[in-house]
Amino acid sequence: MDITEREIMNVIKEEFGEQAILLIDSLKNKTNVSEITLAEKFKKEMNEIRSQLYQLHNFNIAFFNKKKDKDGWYTYHWNIDLGRIKDFAVQKKKNALKNLKKQLKKEEGKIFYICKTGCARLDFVKASEYGFRCPECNEFLDYTENENKIECLKREISIMKD
Repeated sequence: MDITEREIMNVIKEEFGEQAILLIDSLKNKTNVSEITLAEKFKKEMNEIRSQLYQLHNFNIAFFNKKKDKDGWYTYHWNIDLGRIKDFAVQKKKNALKNLKKQLKKEEGKIFYICKTGCARLDFVKASEYGFRCPECNEFLDYTENENKIECLKREISIMKD
């Protein structure tokens, strides 16, 4: 599955936030960047920077070397794995595509009923179990078309595949 640099950065931003993009850009093509340097660069508390880096570390995107200074304090020097960033983004995209296909399959061939107040949307089987009344507010459920939703899901799947 091909993925553009822009799509990769969008996935990273969605998953980790804007700060992660800035950290990744700061670590690109560099080795063993001190978290102190990063905190000073972004004018943030070191704990905040370290927390963000640990989030990236949890997905094997960032990794560190830990060294003890002469006063006994540990300093962390961070690196980024650009290949892992792409792998992470591709996997997220594959999972999203899989979820869309699952949702499409769920929508196709089923009849749905919806509450007038928007509390619930139930398939025929569930709606009949509740006597075609909303399980939340007890209003009658109305039949609803789902062709538009199916077409929308198909378009999203097609766009994602392209």
